[in-house]
Amino acid sequence: MPDSYVPDELDIAIVDSLSIHPRASWIAVADALGSNASTVARRWDRLKLLGLAWTLCVRDYTALAVQDHLDIRCRPGFIEELAALFCEVKCCLTVSAVSGNADLRILVDVPDISSLHAFMNHEVWRNPGIVSVEHNIATEVFQTARGWVSGSLSLRQRTALRQSITVHRPALARLTAREEQIAIILQRDARTSASDIADELGMSLPSASRQISRLIASNKIELRAEAAHAVVGWPISVCLYSQVKPGRLRAAAAGAAKLPRSRATHTVVSPRWNLMTIYWMRDLADIHRIEEALETSNESLTVVARQVTLKSYKRMGMIFDANARAVRNVLTDL
Repeated sequence: MPDSYVPDELDIAIVDSLSIHPRASWIAVADALGSNASTVARRWDRLKLLGLAWTLCVRDYTALAVQDHLDIRCRPGFIEELAALFCEVKCCLTVSAVSGNADLRILVDVPDISSLHAFMNHEVWRNPGIVSVEHNIATEVFQTARGWVSGSLSLRQRTALRQSITVHRPALARLTAREEQIAIILQRDARTSASDIADELGMSLPSASRQISRLIASNKIELRAEAAHAVVGWPISVCLYSQVKPGRLRAAAAGAAKLPRSRATHTVVSPRWNLMTIYWMRDLADIHRIEEALETSNESLTVVARQVTLKSYKRMGMIFDANARAVRNVLTDL
């Protein structure tokens, strides 16, 4: 299978379909796309094998523990070494080389503030290649990349795929021991079948099916389909930091989350801004258009800083090779 494989429109549509419903049956995906189940399954297997697309499981990040987007300035020549180091740390979910006010941006997810303090002392400041760190601690998550689509599907197709999704919103609780076992398997591949999970955990198939369905319908975990930028055709990732008047902050965040191609919207505690947004774009010129849309949507919002992702080393646990293809997943704590 050639490494030069170029995904086509059907590949993109399959990724978008699984972004909407990561565990949709191949029959459901095929029906929505006007294809057949064997074709879409074969296409997905090829994308996954080439490291161009994958599924995963993370905890529900709208239910905050402590998330901190660290902007790290490095000494010359240390970026690659530090990126490789942090890629192996479980609580470092995403590691990117960026332009602007930092060299590396790292998303850290820990249970509480004291854990963040320990991480900084034991994992960050012991590295001589680090010059400075600026914290952007999330106070509220308005949007994650869950369900993000490139725009290849029609409204009819999106509606068809959503019909079989069941979501309940019970009071948030910690994962039970059994739920954690299931979630760990889904971290490796969110499409792992109920029969494979039952075999691995020594459960009956009916029991496994019930517990998987109940867990997925809760707000404890988030299933996602992700893809390399090359697949979805949106190669530019930009992070915009904005300052908003406190009384308008939540309205500004809600508006920012609705803009096209938005991947993340967080209100944050930081010395210079209080809103952080991430967008995927087709070209660099789109950055100015999204800035204009942001500032037009809320008069009290001012974009203060911009970071373009120069290289993605790790995204939500998945590590990439030099060709930006997924190679392995560093499992996170759920």
